[in-house]
Amino acid sequence: DASGSITWDEFLRGVRHYVPVSPPVLMPVFNNLDTDEDGRVSMQELAAAVSRYNSKLLSQRLTNQVAQEALERLASSLARRGKTPHEAFVELDYDQNGLLTWEELQAALAAFQPDLSHEEKSAIFHLVDQDRSGSIQLHEFCQAINKALAASCSHVEEKI
Repeated sequence: DASGSITWDEFLRGVRHYVPVSPPVLMPVFNNLDTDEDGRVSMQELAAAVSRYNSKLLSQRLTNQVAQEALERLASSLARRGKTPHEAFVELDYDQNGLLTWEELQAALAAFQPDLSHEEKSAIFHLVDQDRSGSIQLHEFCQAINKALAASCSHVEEKI
């Protein structure tokens, strides 16, 4: 209708026109948008939700960028020390179980980058833990370090 706000039925019809999704899945989304709980989503509520989403997305992108840059510094530091990613992994894997835990990676990051926040360390861990298993395997670590080293080298080449 021309009321300037969206009812549940309008929301449901509009979303389901593009995506086949059930009402029970969409109801929490609608309720999250309808902050004043009047059964309608006003333009102000929609704008606020978009702003919150964009702010969260921007924050996540910045955190990921910081994580990538920190990983590049770690990779460069290892290369300067003549350490291969495999050698570094073995040194960081304190319990020698073939996996880097959150605690083991955190200890390494504290040594290399003591100024990183908990959120940044967490972003690095999730960046490296590709399979989301909660621990970092040798191939994940080597792949992340090699990729970070290549990115670091390309940044240097761009400056030259």
